[in-house]
Amino acid sequence: MVRKIILIAYNGVTALDLVGPMQVFSTATGYSKATTGVQRYDLVVASVDGGVVATSTGLQIVTQPLHEIGREQIDTIIVPGGRPNDNTVFDTRLVAWIAENGPSSRRVCSVCVGAFLLAEAGLLAGRSATTHWDFIETLKRKCAGATIVDGPIFVNDGNIWSSAGVSAGIDLALHLVEADHGRRLLAAPAIWARAVGVPDVGAAAVAVWMKAVPGAI
Repeated sequence: MVRKIILIAYNGVTALDLVGPMQVFSTATGYSKATTGVQRYDLVVASVDGGVVATSTGLQIVTQPLHEIGREQIDTIIVPGGRPNDNTVFDTRLVAWIAENGPSSRRVCSVCVGAFLLAEAGLLAGRSATTHWDFIETLKRKCAGATIVDGPIFVNDGNIWSSAGVSAGIDLALHLVEADHGRRLLAAPAIWARAVGVPDVGAAAVAVWMKAVPGAI
């Protein structure tokens, strides 16, 4: 089964929040295709209107319109962050799309301060979640109905996953790959990310992956 991963983009999005998890899923499916011929993930970067979106660094990303994606196609939604504050106003169309499609998706994941978009869409009400340590108190004020946790790399509550910071989004993506397909498929993106805490990823796994995907490291 090919799982469709929707990565949300918008003007001002933090580039690494988006491309970090995307690279994990891309590396995992590339390894799977090289070794078994099976594609595991279909990655789609999407925005409200489609077309070119500028990240906070000025990097431009080409996106697909969200309205072209059928709800039944979605497995996982990745919501990266930007730079929120108490007065941040999000695109209401994006908030509405997340609110409509989030509950029916297998997983909705926020990276860093992407949790603010989940809160705005009502998906954190009655849930536990986390965000970047510097925005914990702001998120508590924004989402009084949620339990905002300071400390964990990521938090899972039902189909909602939230990660603490930019690099934590990569950690979360690695965890999701392992949950979907086990540690053998996890080896490829973990090696790419030079992940810690993955004891089964050793020299033998590196050798297997380098043989399957030459020059990838």
